[in-house]
Amino acid sequence: MGGKKYSVILMRDDDHVRRYRMSSIWFRFAIYSFIFLILLSAGGIYLGLKYWNKYLDVSATNQALQEEIQTQDVELERLRNMERMVMEHQTLPDNATAEDNATGVNATAAVRATEQANATPTETVATEANATPEANATPTAAVSPYEHVTPVELMQGLDKGETAINELNLKETGDGYAIHFLIRNEKDRGVLSGMVSLALVDQEGAIRPIDAPKEALDFTIQRFKTINVTFKTPDGLEKDKTYGLLVKVTNKAGELVFSKVYPLPDILSS
Repeated sequence: MGGKKYSVILMRDDDHVRRYRMSSIWFRFAIYSFIFLILLSAGGIYLGLKYWNKYLDVSATNQALQEEIQTQDVELERLRNMERMVMEHQTLPDNATAEDNATGVNATAAVRATEQANATPTETVATEANATPEANATPTAAVSPYEHVTPVELMQGLDKGETAINELNLKETGDGYAIHFLIRNEKDRGVLSGMVSLALVDQEGAIRPIDAPKEALDFTIQRFKTINVTFKTPDGLEKDKTYGLLVKVTNKAGELVFSKVYPLPDILSS
């Protein structure tokens, strides 16, 4: 068969007939090449699909890791703010003591000044020579005019089992927020009456009361009540300096039955 040749004839209606001769070796080579190209194409398609699926898996894993990192960053920032507020709460008594001490020193200085005014020049010179540096002391830290949350309110809150807050949702408006939540009666029987109070907590732990209509926050319920309130951000408080929302519920007798600080990232929606 090695000496045989094959003839290939090409015929067209409007042209001459063309004839080609091909040896068996070249004929086999063409067949094997054709089969090799088919196998190579199939292998390329298989490897392409395989590595494309791996790429999709790696992309999905990368996306999940990025979301987890963002979540961890938010949680880390929340814990830092909580630590800052706890430290601020612990330093408030020290600031108050410093102010009291400074006030006492200033009062002493005033008494000494009166004595010096009534004394002879010689006594005045002696008094000035013996004056202590504390007489010129001034308060080094100003106490915040706002009430601060306590570490217990920040970390645990208060829940006496009479009521519950559900579906709490906060949305940003132009100059404030719109809040939506359900207040539920957790008692087995009877009617629950009281008032909900809302306040924003800044990153220093200061409680900033908000101006909201009291009739919307007043309730008398057997099962639940839906509350929707829109309010403006308190003066002097920037949104990016806000840590969370403080929700308090008092019953008809004025007793506090529920209190909790909700970090803003946990309840804020787009």
